[in-house]
Amino acid sequence: MRTLIGLPAILALAAAACTEGAVAPPADAALTPADAGAAPEARPAPPGLDEPWASQPELIQAPARAEPKALQVPPLERFALPNGLQVRVMREASLPLVQLSLWLPAGTDQETRELRSLAQFTARMLTQGTQARSAEKIAETIDRVGGKLEASADEDGTRVTCQALSKELGTCLELLPDVVLRATFPESELGRVRDEMLAALKQVRDVPQKLAMEHFANLLWGEDHVRGWPETAKTIGAIARKDLLAWHAARFQPRGSILFVAGDVDPGALKPLLEKAFGGWPQGSVPPPEVYPAPSFKGLSIRLIDKPDQEQTQIVVGHLGLAAADQDFLATTLFNYTLGAGAFSSRLMKVVRSEGGKTYHASSHFDAGRERGPFWAYTFTKNAQVVATLGLVLGELDKMRRAGPTPAELEDAKSNLAGNHPLRLESPFALADALLGAELEGLDDAYVREFPLRVSALSLDEVKAAAARRLDPENAVVVLVGKAEELEPLLKAAGYTWEKVGYLEPTSARERAAARADLATPLDPAKVEAGRKLLDEALAAKGGLDKLRAVKDIQLKGAGKLSAQGQTFDVQVSGYFGVPDKKRLDLGLPMGTITTVVTPQAAWGGMGAMTKDAPPELVAKEQAQMWRHKDLVLLRHLEPGVVVVARDPAEEGGVRYDVVELRKADGSLRTTLWLDARTRMLARLVYEQDGEQSVESYSDYRPVAGLQMAFAQRQSGPSGQVELTLSEIKVNAGLPAGLFDRPKTPEPAPAPGAPGQP
Repeated sequence: MRTLIGLPAILALAAAACTEGAVAPPADAALTPADAGAAPEARPAPPGLDEPWASQPELIQAPARAEPKALQVPPLERFALPNGLQVRVMREASLPLVQLSLWLPAGTDQETRELRSLAQFTARMLTQGTQARSAEKIAETIDRVGGKLEASADEDGTRVTCQALSKELGTCLELLPDVVLRATFPESELGRVRDEMLAALKQVRDVPQKLAMEHFANLLWGEDHVRGWPETAKTIGAIARKDLLAWHAARFQPRGSILFVAGDVDPGALKPLLEKAFGGWPQGSVPPPEVYPAPSFKGLSIRLIDKPDQEQTQIVVGHLGLAAADQDFLATTLFNYTLGAGAFSSRLMKVVRSEGGKTYHASSHFDAGRERGPFWAYTFTKNAQVVATLGLVLGELDKMRRAGPTPAELEDAKSNLAGNHPLRLESPFALADALLGAELEGLDDAYVREFPLRVSALSLDEVKAAAARRLDPENAVVVLVGKAEELEPLLKAAGYTWEKVGYLEPTSARERAAARADLATPLDPAKVEAGRKLLDEALAAKGGLDKLRAVKDIQLKGAGKLSAQGQTFDVQVSGYFGVPDKKRLDLGLPMGTITTVVTPQAAWGGMGAMTKDAPPELVAKEQAQMWRHKDLVLLRHLEPGVVVVARDPAEEGGVRYDVVELRKADGSLRTTLWLDARTRMLARLVYEQDGEQSVESYSDYRPVAGLQMAFAQRQSGPSGQVELTLSEIKVNAGLPAGLFDRPKTPEPAPAPGAPGQP
């Protein structure tokens, strides 16, 4: 039903229309501000502001650096349950709270290419139902005691955490083992969780920084390493309940897992409680981890992601880094503070922001875990400044590699890192997380306790040696997300070579190659003929070629439900379609009526007189969607340059469907039509947009002006879901004049006291 109501357009245009003035900056505006131009002009202090302090210079001088001290860490009690589960208990009675964190060796590094996202999908489903509790019952139980129950997965493993008041320890000892040992992964919750994951995935294409980091991971690790395989709508969509059950059975084992309990607990009284709670967890063996080759590069490998709407370019530069247990990890942490992790005191911020005036933000990161992780430097700038900014970033990496930090910079880094360490870990739960993380990364309690001392003891020569060893700007990968039309001449003039990828193309080079190979594969003439025959039959069943070609306009009215962004609304709908390229939707919601309009010239949306233009990429997307209009798509195979091929039949709910694929010769607008094998009515449209799958379903066909029209329509996809029951459909009834015109913005009222005002 997207062709009639355009759900993504509704959500995007409505959000834009309800924003007064400039669009609000994103939540991470500190990283991606709307204006990435020159640094703001410095403003002098008002005269006399500093005069009261002139006679007391000690008040405006930095205090002397405090001597580093070891962190006071409560003693840990260690033991193992009979089934092999390792337990760590840290008693901290300063607050009446308790936290249980269970880490399991079920990380994303052990996923397959075809089922990427399986670890996170499994983690999210743990709290959606067990043998004894529904998702609602689990949420109600933890909410009743004011606690939290969460599960997530990263590269190394899955972590399930329960927090509550210490007097509610029993609640955590009931819930946490229940969701870990007895999760049922109910089909009723599977679709909702999948939709949430797909909605999050969609943000990658919408947020340039996320898109840059996804391509950076793919380019750095490559096609033969698990960390180079991006999550896609296809991999998330391929995960079935049986896959969740198999992953859970194989990797959720007590042997190899660690339970860390922290807070106001009695270790002696806790052990029998844990034995009772986890005693029914049978021993098993976890499959050995896969081993992948480490990436290597010779020279700069540059990937340009073409996002035509961008006025600024995201820049990521990096290469392989180190593991947390490597001997030079702390020395690396010190020089990286000076390089780019020290915020406004870092070299990248000073050179790229303050001196170069290219951006508001620049930083560098070493992501070190149990295995070697990546190093990257990140910034953004106006398109015209890309080459200069890239040169500044590479130059600072090279300077740090060759000379390391200065003695003064090293002292500043030591003072900051050693001084902030106890502040970061003053919460008992933060300390517990740090101790658990250290153990998982092959370190020990002493690392957490002695961090200030160890950092402060490192010499300048040790830090310089780490910089020389860990930085390699001459052999690195570079990702640029920006407007290729403007960037390519600049890169060419600077002597760079690069690979260009469209922002809507698959991130994986393997998937892009497969798509190109698919287009180059000769079609089976028999399947082409079969596909055209099926569409001719569907066209005849619809009402015939002449009647369909005679359609000039379509109007509809109906009601239903719209579910998006975790909310469900009752809606009233009036839709208008002017063949071939105009559409309007009036969507009645509890808060008012939202109107969206798409024409060949523009698209706009809003509520009442408050309207806003849609961004160009959304306009182009919605205009392209009209090609798939569910009533007119049966004419597409008669157009020149359209590829038609019959696919294998499908069966669902006891109904058999003949399946036909349509697409343009260049592979765009690929759409799969499911035709009821008995009636030849169009039952389903399936397609991908922005790398995500959408499904439109149609039923309850009735004759209107000699054509069979669907009165029940449903669309589901990453943006949400719409279900409509139509009460009226009109064909060629004529559209009101001015229907697609944007309303004039009312003139603002004169301010009180202006001419003509009292």
